[in-house]
Amino acid sequence: MYIFILLCADLGLRHRTATKITPRMYDPRNRTLTFTTKGNVHQTLPVTEEIASILRALPLDIPPDLPIINYFKSPKGGHTGKNARLSRSWTKLKEKCGVRAELRVHDLRRTSAEEIWDATKDLRTVQAHLGHRSIATTARYLANRVGLEEKFAFPALGSVPQSLVIAGGVENLVSRRLAVT
Repeated sequence: MYIFILLCADLGLRHRTATKITPRMYDPRNRTLTFTTKGNVHQTLPVTEEIASILRALPLDIPPDLPIINYFKSPKGGHTGKNARLSRSWTKLKEKCGVRAELRVHDLRRTSAEEIWDATKDLRTVQAHLGHRSIATTARYLANRVGLEEKFAFPALGSVPQSLVIAGGVENLVSRRLAVT
C-alpha cells in the first residue's frame, strides 16, 4: 500500500496508472518512470528518492512486466494489487489514521497538482506533470487553490486567465507525499 500511496501522492498518478507500473517502466540511471496515461499519452516523470529506493530494492528475478503493486504482500499475506483489496486497504488506512472518510485516492493526485502549483505558479508545468491534454482540466484541479470558482468552466485555452499560464520548467517540481506512520 505504501508504494501505491507514494506513486499517487508524489507523482500524481491516477489510481489505475499506479496499479500498472512495472519494473520495466523504471529507468534507474535517469531515475524516471515512463508509462502511458489514461489518454494514451506517453509520459516520463522523475521519481523521488524514496520511490527510487523501493524500486531498487525489488528482487532482480521479479518479472519485468509484473505490476510492482502485485509484488508487495498485504498484512494477511495476499497480494495488494487487486482493486477491491486496495480499496479496502485504503479505507482501513484512513480509519486507522483518523483521516476523513470521504478522502479518495484521487485526492492524492490533486494534492500533487497543488504542490506543483505552489512551487511553480505555472499551469503548463502542472498540466505536463499530470498528463492532461486540456489545460482546462488542469485549471479545474486548481480552481480552489488559485481563487477561482469551482464551477468556472475553461472551454478553451483562450478563456483561461493568462496570469495562470506562465513559462516554467518541470525541473521545478516539488513532490509531497501523504505522511503515514
